[in-house]
Amino acid sequence: GTMITYTATPTNGGSTPTYQWEVNGSNVSTGATYTTSSATNNDVVTCVMTSNAACASSSTATSSPITMTINPTVTPAVAIAVTTGTNPACAGSAVDFTATPTNGGSAPTYQWQVNGTNAGTGATFTSSSLANNDIVSCTLTSNATCATATTANSNTIAMTVVPLPVTPTIAQTTVVGVITLTSSSTSGNQWYYNGTPIVGATGQTYTPTQNGSYTVVVSANGCASATSTISSVGGLGLAEPAKAGINFQTYPNPSNGMFTLLFSTSDVNDYTVKLHNALGQLISQEELVDFNGEYKKVYNVSEKGKGVYFLSISNGKSESIKKVIVY
Repeated sequence: GTMITYTATPTNGGSTPTYQWEVNGSNVSTGATYTTSSATNNDVVTCVMTSNAACASSSTATSSPITMTINPTVTPAVAIAVTTGTNPACAGSAVDFTATPTNGGSAPTYQWQVNGTNAGTGATFTSSSLANNDIVSCTLTSNATCATATTANSNTIAMTVVPLPVTPTIAQTTVVGVITLTSSSTSGNQWYYNGTPIVGATGQTYTPTQNGSYTVVVSANGCASATSTISSVGGLGLAEPAKAGINFQTYPNPSNGMFTLLFSTSDVNDYTVKLHNALGQLISQEELVDFNGEYKKVYNVSEKGKGVYFLSISNGKSESIKKVIVY
């Protein structure tokens, strides 16, 4: 579609040479110039000059041919997509965007924008500071031959950025020599020992079994909080002090939450039987008045959760406590 002008320059054409232009061997125009906007790829253009020069060896001469290269017009375009990271994204996480050009030419350039403000160049753009509802876009500048326009605007990507959960804190309590760690978050917990996640330790509380450093991370809506400050545990593995007094049994121990208390005595007395969890909260209590003989009770704490429980029997003068592990 571009207007092309051809010009004939004669040698020994005489005072009034004439010209016949041909395209692919067919006559198309006369005169010293030929102008067209309908040339197609591989058209062969020639010109036949008729000379009126005195003593010319021939009255006509044919020019060398011109074989045309006609490029089609192209329309530049660019599409962008998230290629690393996700959308929705967690606050502070890195997200990579990549521009894919169409008819960008041999050396396209890119201008990235966030909410209409220039933010980066190059075929990729990375940001870890995006906010919720930010709009990411890109403008392509093409150097393609016969481009209908030099620039093209991409699609837009509206970002959903999810805030991180509040960084949890750890409370450490000790009941009858047993240490319990409690997260400030009621859900989404993952406990770590010396920086390594503890398999299955996802409750609000955790009873450490080794000395060392314990932390917790909270996850919500696919995003993880910063790691809590370290809670250091020491003194585990030392023998528990012997507790004189009342003899009783619990079985099985550990259990899946259902276990049996068996208590037998020949001394007539008033007895109190209590079950506490690791936080010291009372789960159940029975009063045995003027009791002797055998007492048996089946407990089911499976709905109360895994962890450490404490069974105690006291008679006002002595008390015995046993640890029950629920897995």
